[in-house]
Amino acid sequence: MKTLITTIRAISYLCVLATVILAAVWFIADVNRIEPITVGLGALSILLISLASILQHRYDKASTKIPGDMSQDELLSLVVSSDPISNWDVSYSGSQVLAVYKEYPDLRIEHAHSSEYLHSDDFREKWANKFPDSHAASYYYDLYYGPTRLRRIVLVHVDGGRAILPMPQSAVDLSIEEISFNVARIFDNFGTLDDYFHRSGLALVGDQSKAL
Repeated sequence: MKTLITTIRAISYLCVLATVILAAVWFIADVNRIEPITVGLGALSILLISLASILQHRYDKASTKIPGDMSQDELLSLVVSSDPISNWDVSYSGSQVLAVYKEYPDLRIEHAHSSEYLHSDDFREKWANKFPDSHAASYYYDLYYGPTRLRRIVLVHVDGGRAILPMPQSAVDLSIEEISFNVARIFDNFGTLDDYFHRSGLALVGDQSKAL
């Protein structure tokens, strides 16, 4: 569809250019036999431009979904591809933390410093306890759309809370899912994620270099 729209637009622009040239010749040389060709090309260019606009509108409508029309996998992909600053609003109220997707407020991440969200108050894995302050604690961050919880993600607060890191597959498999990494980015208030991620030896899934 996109290729067809581009082709129609290109032809319409050529018709417009040809119409302008013929109109100039008609005006300057007063060649009457050019008149019907000029008028015909002008009408054709208008029709093609209108057709391209109609097809573009249908294409945009078909390719754009709102979260309510999306599958769970599509919603998770939206979170993965989102920008933590331009797409999310993060607010704090006492111990409650809420990140809301700006364009679709029903898509949100909820967290609180409470027993409900506590995963482990003494998290022990080598990658998390290697910093000057060796204590680490892990918490749940719940991703919702409306009343439906899409995913429960564990983030680990390390080095006395100086950084929040995504939890890897296991203590020996330090690969990180993209969605966990991006949720950690959303709550990276101190801007320390990249540095601590590298120092911990964590790596995104498929990244064998263990570096960003």
